[in-house]
Formats: sequence, C-alpha cells, structure tokens
Amino acid sequence: MNGTQLAEKTGPGPAELKDLTAHVVELSPAPAGGVVVDLDNGQRWRQTTFDQDLMLKVGDAVHIRRATLGSFILGAPSGRFAHVARVR
Repeated sequence: MNGTQLAEKTGPGPAELKDLTAHVVELSPAPAGGVVVDLDNGQRWRQTTFDQDLMLKVGDAVHIRRATLGSFILGAPSGRFAHVARVR
C-alpha cells in the first residue's frame, strides 16, 4: 500500500485505545451532570460518574486509560479520577 491509499484517521477508536495523555482545550457541562472534555487530539469524552468534581481547567494534561469491562478512566492533575465515555 502506498501513501496515497492510506485512509485519514483521527486516532484509535474506543475499542483500540489502551491509554493516552492529552491536554484539555474545552470544558462544557454534560446534560446528565459532570463535564464533557474536548482534547487537543480532537477527541471528546463525557464524564459518566459524578461522585467527585475533577477540578479540570483548560490546558490541563489528562490521562485516559482502559478500565474493566470496556470502560475508561480519566485521571486529572488534581489526583481525582472519573469514568468517562468517548463521544468523538
């Protein structure tokens, strides 16, 4: 396969993701509570557990890793964690 046949890709899909580190470029409230986090790699993640405020701000580096049963956990610089789901 040559370079002209490669499909453009914006990153691994949720099934392929093991972990990633990226920076927050936008935060918005999620409809059911928590936040929606837009990252500098073009991905968008929605918080799915609301037991604690992640204390995120634009520019923060976050780490997202695969957890059990196909879920994902976002770790914030504050040391807090929450389950998240990929929106985009």
